Amino acid sequence: FLETVEDIMKECQYFKRWLCLEESAAEFTISTIELDMRNEIRNYARTLQAPEYKSTLNNTIQLQLPSAKSLTEYYESHPELTEYTMKKELSRMDYTVHTKDGKRITKPSQIQAYQKEINGKNDLLWRCSNQSILGDVVAALTSSNGLIRPQMEAGTCVDYISLVVDFRNKEPFVRVECFMNVSIPCNTEIRLALAGVLVMVYFCPGQQKFLGQVTRVFPCPSLTENQVNAAAESLSYYSYQPTKIKTGSPKFQPFSACMMEQGDEWKE
Repeated sequence: FLETVEDIMKECQYFKRWLCLEESAAEFTISTIELDMRNEIRNYARTLQAPEYKSTLNNTIQLQLPSAKSLTEYYESHPELTEYTMKKELSRMDYTVHTKDGKRITKPSQIQAYQKEINGKNDLLWRCSNQSILGDVVAALTSSNGLIRPQMEAGTCVDYISLVVDFRNKEPFVRVECFMNVSIPCNTEIRLALAGVLVMVYFCPGQQKFLGQVTRVFPCPSLTENQVNAAAESLSYYSYQPTKIKTGSPKFQPFSACMMEQGDEWKE
């Protein structure tokens, strides 16, 4: 019996030593991941600050944006989006509607009344006059080396959005301007802002034109070492223990909404 107990104690000592080695290896792995994250965060920030990055983003949008025909077919198959625009979006976004007779209306009640007045004419424009019109552009900007990087847990927060529906021309159109903030996790309470981006979208079903464009990129000031280290610690922790990721909306201080400066014009 004594020999058995001694054997067990020896086995326990061996196990403890093995466990310590495993823990040390785990700590080393986490540190390596965190170091890689620091470098990736710095590269991400440098990319956003590069003067040519706006052109890179726009080239990507042009390559990936669906055709106007495809978009038209999508909205033709979703008549319920007119009601969504009228009941949900009018109170959440800044709308300007230019009526066929040249009036400019902005109040939700006025826009709803005008939509009923024209009685289904150009209904396709009402169907696309909501945030869905931005979906394809956001998708084009999302990739491992894009503006929104999933591997970095990057996310966007809309700081400002305005939508113009113009019936004055022979071929009515919708134009959207949106200011988005791009951020990554920094700790459990706040996200680290990396850039603000002004995006514009133009859709004219009659002319079969669908255009998307990043008109300005506003990179944040150079990140401090403390910011980089905090974000890397957060990202490496989540990558090592993915079940620890918390759901919900973290606190975030966005950029102030920035309008287009003089000389920045919409290019068709």
